[in-house]
Amino acid sequence: MGPSKLRENSEEELLSDEKRSSSDSEEQRRKDSASKISPSSQRKSKRNTRKRKWPNEYFESDQLDSGEEWKAKRGTMEGSDSDSDPVWSPVKDQEPTTQPKKTPIKKVPQRTLDDLKPSLTKKSPEKEEPPRLASLSEDNRVVYTFVGYSSSIKDNSYDSGKFIMLKSDFKWQKSPCLWRIDGKNLLQKYEPISHEGGTAYRNISTYSSWNVNNKGLYVPIEAEFSFQSKSETVVSFDPTTVSLPVKDDVAKKIYDEGVAILDTFKIYLQTLLSQALDSNFLKEITKEKDEYFLTSISAVEEHWVAPRSAILSGKILWKKDLLKTVETHPIFNLSCVTSGEKSCDSCGGRNPTRKFQFQSRTYELETLEEIEKSKSSPHVYLLCLSCTDHVILYHQLFHIRFDLFSCCKVKVDEHKRENAQVDGPTMLKACLAHHQWTSAMHRKVLLILAETEQMITHTKSQ
Repeated sequence: MGPSKLRENSEEELLSDEKRSSSDSEEQRRKDSASKISPSSQRKSKRNTRKRKWPNEYFESDQLDSGEEWKAKRGTMEGSDSDSDPVWSPVKDQEPTTQPKKTPIKKVPQRTLDDLKPSLTKKSPEKEEPPRLASLSEDNRVVYTFVGYSSSIKDNSYDSGKFIMLKSDFKWQKSPCLWRIDGKNLLQKYEPISHEGGTAYRNISTYSSWNVNNKGLYVPIEAEFSFQSKSETVVSFDPTTVSLPVKDDVAKKIYDEGVAILDTFKIYLQTLLSQALDSNFLKEITKEKDEYFLTSISAVEEHWVAPRSAILSGKILWKKDLLKTVETHPIFNLSCVTSGEKSCDSCGGRNPTRKFQFQSRTYELETLEEIEKSKSSPHVYLLCLSCTDHVILYHQLFHIRFDLFSCCKVKVDEHKRENAQVDGPTMLKACLAHHQWTSAMHRKVLLILAETEQMITHTKSQ
């Protein structure tokens, strides 16, 4: 290799070393300059180099916005932007300039039954005193009714810890007691109390015997716990959700009967409404032998003749004076009693716990005309739970026409108060056009038939 070639190579190496040196010094200057920039400025510059899709409104004009206009638009955009562009993302290591204040968490003490009792030593003028748990006054007591019948109620509704109520008490007693199944042989009593403008139930130290074979006398209750302490428990339930439990075959049979009497039942209601408007209506159609009304009455009432006979032919023994009283007097009061050494006035068994007090009011069965009240004292009977159930159902079936007629009278009186100038035919038409009311009357009959059929089936299986 010649000198000229070596010189050229050395010159090239020298130029290469100068370029490398120059590059190194340039890189060092950039590093020094970068070290003078604050970390926040670095992050800001990185973020600003990212591409972001802005709303079209920012590209509609070539004119630049002023600083204030830009801030206003940017604030509007960032408040409503739902951009999900994957190109842009916030810098993860960016820290906020100010730390948000942590709101202290307030510990709320668990409420117990003692919180409901008004304090005798401390009274805060700013806060209302919690309501007292007091026994219900007579004015606050109400009578419940079943919302319908259902075959979907399961057998575990009668397990230990579940709540139940006597069907007879649910229908006839004002604010009846609730019972909780305690093990296999006991029921604990829950008494009704006034609570927050309504009715709740509090446990007391009263127990009764429990036998799962007697579950036909009870209805399951879906109760919710309101308060609990070591010694007291308060629960409540919605009575408008309580359905009569029946078996599948009973539900199907009652449904078929309901469909069968649907058309004639409307004429049946028309008859009773007409009687409420004119007290001589039943007498006149009987005298004139009006087949349109009389045939419908017979067709509907035929459906509760057989169940009524089945109750009488059951295992319950009926004393003649008791049966006569049940068939004569349409109204009675039912209450709980402590029997002591007395026996049931129907079957003669021990431990009667319900007292029937039949009012002296009576009526003529065919015309529904009330008979003058006698001055005799009310008839009183002490019955056991099983006889109570039978007497109530037989009484409902026997006086079902009178019961529906009483409902019709209430309905007519309501329309009279609203418009006293309306004539009878117009008022009759308006009552029958109230489908919610006519459906309730139809359901009332089907519930009685369903409960009777369920009881008859249960009695035969024992």
